[in-house]
Amino acid sequence: MSQAAAPPPGDAHRVQLGDAHQNTYLANERTYVAWTRTAFSLLGFGVTIAKVGWDLANLRNSPDHGDQALLLGGALIAASMLIIVLGFFRYTRTVHDIGQGVVDARSGFASALGVGGVIACLVLLAYLWTVAHPI
Repeated sequence: MSQAAAPPPGDAHRVQLGDAHQNTYLANERTYVAWTRTAFSLLGFGVTIAKVGWDLANLRNSPDHGDQALLLGGALIAASMLIIVLGFFRYTRTVHDIGQGVVDARSGFASALGVGGVIACLVLLAYLWTVAHPI
């Protein structure tokens, strides 16, 4: 029976099965995929708000609400692009750190997204309030 060959000594990305480095790399990839999935969900939500808000504003002859919907939808689309870019940089930085053998827990990115999510929810609630109660 043949045993799996040991990886070359200088190659940080080639590890043996069951190695802790392999599990850490795979966990980092899963995290990156989760950030990307969240960004695409936000992207779809932004497109939906922009389209539906614009259509409803045209039905009600209220162009101001259509502009607000486009602005809010555009902001969500921009936020999704930002999440994808920041997630990629965090992924590559973590891959580098794993290769160096030093991984620090960084909560700034997640904290910023949490605060941004709360602000986005408040803006969305304000928008829905203005649609439901026009001045």
